[in-house]
Parts: sequence; C-alpha cells; structure tokens
Amino acid sequence: MMSPKLKAIAKENHWHFCKNSVFGLFNESYFQIDDGHGFKKMTSYYNEITEETRQTLLNNLLENKNELKIKEVTVKLNSLSLTFSERFLSVKKETLKAVLEFVANLLKANSVLSMNKCSQCNSSDFLEYYFHPTIETSKMICHTCVEKNENDYSQQERNKMYEEKYYLRGLLGAFLFAMAGIIVWVIIAFYLRQLTSLGAIVLGLLSFHGYKYFKGTMNNKAKWMLFAIIILSIVLANFISVGVDIYAYNHGIDIRDIVLNLFYNDAISSVVKENTLISLALSAIPFYYINNFINTKMNLTKWVLAKKMKA
Repeated sequence: MMSPKLKAIAKENHWHFCKNSVFGLFNESYFQIDDGHGFKKMTSYYNEITEETRQTLLNNLLENKNELKIKEVTVKLNSLSLTFSERFLSVKKETLKAVLEFVANLLKANSVLSMNKCSQCNSSDFLEYYFHPTIETSKMICHTCVEKNENDYSQQERNKMYEEKYYLRGLLGAFLFAMAGIIVWVIIAFYLRQLTSLGAIVLGLLSFHGYKYFKGTMNNKAKWMLFAIIILSIVLANFISVGVDIYAYNHGIDIRDIVLNLFYNDAISSVVKENTLISLALSAIPFYYINNFINTKMNLTKWVLAKKMKA
C-alpha cells in the first residue's frame, strides 16, 4: 500500500501514481518517489549530462547527505537516485519535500535539463505518463506514440492465434524431460531411498526446461499446463518407484499383482501416499521458480498507463 505521505506529495504537485510510486514535475524537474519495504527512493530523470556535471552533482549531494538524511546516493549520466532508510522510523513528509526542493535547485543551478519529452520520439506535446511494474520505472510518451503502442499491442493480440501450435511442441518437450526425470527418480529411489522425494524438485525443473528447450509459448495457460504435467509426473514416479521396489523383492510377481498391491495393500499404499504428499510439498520450489520466470517474461514490455492523483 502506498504511503499517505507520498499520496499527499502527489496531490500537492498534481503528480501521477501507479503501484507504489508517484511521479511528475517539481520545479521543472522530473521526479519519481518509490515506497519500498524499509526504505523510500527518490529518482530524478534528466537529459544526458557530461561526466564533469555528473561528478559535480555527486559531490554536492554527498556533502549534504547527512543534512538531507539520505542513506545512499547514486548519480548517473541520465538520472540520480537517493535512498532514505526506514528501518525504524518513517521518513517525514517535510524531509522528502526539502530534498525535492534541494535537488531541483541543484539541477537548475547546473543547467541540467529535465526529461520532459517523449521517451520514444522526443516530442514535448500531449505527453502521457506510463509505469512499468516489473522494473519499477516511469516514462513519458506523446499521444502519437501511445496510439502506435496500442496498435502494436493489438497486433500482438492478433498474433496469439498463431501461438497455439507452440503449446503442443512445448508440452512434448516437458513430457520427454519429465520421463527422463522419472527414470532418474526410480534409480535414486532404488539405491538411495531416503532421498527419493527430492526428485520432485529435479523433475519439476526438468519438465520446465524441456518446455523451454522445445520453445513452448510462455504465458499463464502454459504455466498451469506445466503444473499439471509436473503433478502427474510426481504421482507416476512415486507409484513406479514403489512398484520397482516390490518387483525387486518379489522376482516372480507379475505386473497385475504389483498394481493390486499398490492400490489395495494398505501398508504399501500408505507408503505411496506419504511419499507422494512429501514430493508434492517439495514441488512448491519448482512451481515458485516457474511462476516467477513466466510472470517476468510476460511483463517484459508491459507498460501501464498511470493515473493522476486527485486533489
């Protein structure tokens, strides 16, 4: 949830907001303030400056670091960032406003021009503010580029109809790699029984890398299909590993009797259930990895139109 202090600053300056950030112009300089866990971060974006000017800004900020209550200072050729620690106490609104004033005056004194043009075509007319949730940064785009982006997005949506064929290809890869994982699982189960359930992590990652290797489409639909394949593979691996164990100690037994023991022998079925539950719990690790990977990949170009904070 965004800090009330940031909301207040955004309202006073007619800034925009998105997620945990507020941004806009302050004394003709462009700022973004992010509300993080245990810190706040203030960033100013500007047109590229010389190394000499960058060093001047850095030295000035470092000299006033303690007075401004800044924890970290970073100055680049096209932006500067100031971090405020909130480990024990929240940064005061007055402190943030004082730093805004100080930095804006510093930039103006060194003839640093604010980034107040379209980030795509350099137009300064009819600008819209956009925010990127993944990399947590904002940018300004003119109406012409907004329309172009919307048209490009529409084209991407139309292209999705051609992606369906990549699901089967990716799922084939996931299935083949999962089968390889099951074979490894059975071998481990036979020789290192106590480590059997750890195969769930290996099997999950193998399935995902099989899907990637066969270049399957990356989206939410693919994610849930992968989860289903991994769960089914884990269940199958547990049944097969116990079945191989039964066969190893009963060489004359046939497949039908092995299946009957797996399902109707209470002692054996309880072992299968226990191993399966442990394995499924451990599968949370590859699930988490897959979910993060696909969500990040899907958000690589996802810019969100920012809203203006109402007074």
